[in-house]
Amino acid sequence: MDEHLQQVPINEKPQSEQVEYLKTTITVDTLHGDEAVKVLAGYDGDLAWSAIEEKKLVRKIDRRLLTILCITYGLQYYDKAMLSQAALFGLRTDLELTVGIRYSLSAAIFYPGFIVGAYPAIVLAQRYPIERVIFAIVLLWGACLMCTAGVTSHNGLYVQRFFLGALEAGVSPGWMLVVGGWYKKQEQALRMGIWYSMTGYVSIVSPLINYGLGHIHGSLSPWRYMYLVAGAITILWAFVILLLMPPDPIRAKRFTEREKYIAVARMRENNSGVRNTHFKLEQLWETLRDLRFWLCFFMA
Repeated sequence: MDEHLQQVPINEKPQSEQVEYLKTTITVDTLHGDEAVKVLAGYDGDLAWSAIEEKKLVRKIDRRLLTILCITYGLQYYDKAMLSQAALFGLRTDLELTVGIRYSLSAAIFYPGFIVGAYPAIVLAQRYPIERVIFAIVLLWGACLMCTAGVTSHNGLYVQRFFLGALEAGVSPGWMLVVGGWYKKQEQALRMGIWYSMTGYVSIVSPLINYGLGHIHGSLSPWRYMYLVAGAITILWAFVILLLMPPDPIRAKRFTEREKYIAVARMRENNSGVRNTHFKLEQLWETLRDLRFWLCFFMA
């Protein structure tokens, strides 16, 4: 943990102490320090802020960020759950999934892909601009969905499902990184719950959408239209993410310098950074020696 982020939570200090502390904080620099220091050092306005200012900022973050998180996670669940609905409109018979355990295997093979894809995705999200990483992930998963319409055998579907799992694996950990960079610890659980709750809403509307798509009478089987439409929407949404998602308080667009400063400074309460792309081997070993990490690992 960087030394400039180890302190008593700001809300527990008198305002005069907050100001004096921030004055010393912005002069601190380490070889591989968090980029939040640059924002603090470059700000020359009032170092203190009111609770009203902070609440107004949090509402703005919610409007700008949560909408994107929710829709993306909803699309992920919609795409992932489409197999069972496509099966009702000819997928099982067209791809000969009625033989043995082929259909069950096509559903299960998604999760080995999910395991394989999760670790590279989170490394990329930490190392490179997260909005570009998520853009690439969503773009490729949309393309993978559209390619499903061209599958002609159960083996081809296995390959598609595996790669779909690998691509979608980066969304949840990526969103956790984003939430961790914008919100205090006590604010994070609610936001994660909000975007995760999209699975319930999508479960209600997705059968209705696919029922309508399943009754298209064209040159293709109805289930192929489901994947084409879902893939096209997902690809379009990838560009929305790239253009509109505020990745972190340091690089966010449409936020004033004052808002960026408050967004960064208030995160000191988390005793964590906002953005640091340098990999620290000593932190890896510290994590691997932590019993709590292994308990969470095996529980997951």
